[in-house]
Amino acid sequence: MGILATSQSSVRIACDCGQSFAASVIRVINLSSNPELLDQLLTGELNQVKCKHCGSQYPSETPIFIHDPDDGRYICLFPSAWRSRELALRVEFYQELLGLNRESIPGYVRDARFVFGLAPVAAEFGMKYPAGELANPAPTIVEKTKSIQPIEPLPHELGEADFEQVTDVDLIDRRDSALIQRWQESGQDYYAFIDDGALHIFQRHAASERIGDRADVFFQLHRNENFPLIVLLLVAESVEGGNEVLYWLFNMDNRIDVKFMEQLAENFEVNLHLFDLKYVRRRSIVFSPPLNKNVEYVLNEARLWLEQIDPKRRNFFIAASKFDESAYDKLGHNRSGLQPEAFKDLPTPSLTKLALDILTYWSSRENYEYLIFIKSFQVATFKSILRDVLTRSIDFGLAMTKKMRRITVEMGLTESTQDLMSLLLSNFVEVMIGLKENDMDPVAQWENWQQLVEDANELGVTIDPEFTDLALSAKRKLEEGQQLIHLDLSDDVEMFGALDQLQLPELVDLLKDSEHRAEAAKAIAESGRQDLFSEVIKAYRRMNRQEVDIIGDSLAGFGELARDFLQDNAYNGRGTQVIGALRALVRLDGPAVAPLLLDTVISGKRGIWREA
Repeated sequence: MGILATSQSSVRIACDCGQSFAASVIRVINLSSNPELLDQLLTGELNQVKCKHCGSQYPSETPIFIHDPDDGRYICLFPSAWRSRELALRVEFYQELLGLNRESIPGYVRDARFVFGLAPVAAEFGMKYPAGELANPAPTIVEKTKSIQPIEPLPHELGEADFEQVTDVDLIDRRDSALIQRWQESGQDYYAFIDDGALHIFQRHAASERIGDRADVFFQLHRNENFPLIVLLLVAESVEGGNEVLYWLFNMDNRIDVKFMEQLAENFEVNLHLFDLKYVRRRSIVFSPPLNKNVEYVLNEARLWLEQIDPKRRNFFIAASKFDESAYDKLGHNRSGLQPEAFKDLPTPSLTKLALDILTYWSSRENYEYLIFIKSFQVATFKSILRDVLTRSIDFGLAMTKKMRRITVEMGLTESTQDLMSLLLSNFVEVMIGLKENDMDPVAQWENWQQLVEDANELGVTIDPEFTDLALSAKRKLEEGQQLIHLDLSDDVEMFGALDQLQLPELVDLLKDSEHRAEAAKAIAESGRQDLFSEVIKAYRRMNRQEVDIIGDSLAGFGELARDFLQDNAYNGRGTQVIGALRALVRLDGPAVAPLLLDTVISGKRGIWREA
């Protein structure tokens, strides 16, 4: 498996000298087969790369996945500078898991620990590591060329039928000759027109033979402050390594450009004709991914954005000049990794819950627009994945956020949110009593049930008393079957006082105890044990309002390490998590949090604005 056995991948690295080069690095370390690689990692010897242009040598600063099958642990190691991207990195990792053979992935891999920098890795294995990070951090990776385990298929694979070699100008018909003459007179690098229901683009290119046989096609919307930029962008592999990028901008104020886009909304087919610098056609490429719905969505949103811009500030050419700058992020840095086949026929509640969490992440407005507007993920495909996952979530009775419940009703999967809640309650009872497949541990089951009860009460849905009895009975049986021992820690002050001296497995076990995890999390946070931050946060995400009240503002005990997480939760978290985040931020920053508190009060979010 690509994430279990020691393996390599090829990456492209930008050097300080201004050049980039391809390098092969270790991506996965399996400690059973290659224990020596851990020593090389901590001494800085692993993944040393050398620039082919200037000769500089340095560590590559690439992600490394450490698999320890003997002790049943899995660690995802990322450069320290990537800490603010933890949520996106987790989602990307879980999406990769979802696309693999589920039976071959051990349970502890799904609970992988995410760390940033080498110090926590050394602490995990009881090894020495010099204070601080590497003295000479390497340049960041700018693009990946070819991975051993690709997690996102290219939208369009170019085959031999897509290419046509044209070497004789006499073969160009009269129409093309006239168009080429017009193109030459315009002085532009490209010329576009519609013919037979397809968009044709004549493009000058100094070396079309460099373009390889794989390509990504994107239809994007960039909301610039001066103008909505709509972009058709092609990223093709170069036979020399790296990528060739071509893009064409559409002007909403130009009726011809609008006509081009309206045609693509009806039928997305683009014929790209590559000419040399003397206007001799050398190559033709046809690509037609199903992006017509994306074009329709982009057009509507671009019009809405244009209306919001003061007419005096509207300027397509200023927006275009900003996009043309090399520093402009044209492709984004997050991968979507959504493979439709990975979300079909989800066999168990746990896998369905993982899929639901991933779809919930991508269904937020910001992330959805990134997915559609920047990564050009197909609108129809996303809706299909959403339908599959929501259908299975209903079957297993999994709790959903308000937005996902609303989407479920809008997609016609249930008549109303009240009907949906009734279905979720009855279906989950069947899971708990064994009438349906069940691979959820007792803690996860009880948390899901409690959330369903909370949501039902909020919606005014009456819960059948028999359901409650069955749920309680199932919980008792599961606990007895697994011989769970509940600790009465109400008077055990000394234990919590010495919590920072317990071994990691004991602390993790305590955080998994639903009755006492809040006290444990509070004690760990106040101790400032930063190596346990991710474990505390994992437990915190499952806590209810009463547990958050126990924690109070203690998450601030982790200091700056917690700031990004707290700020993200304050703006985007669920109700109870928002309250805990606000309390911790007040302790961290004092009066400086006043603007955030005021925004929260003004928002009027139920149960939160009063706390703010």
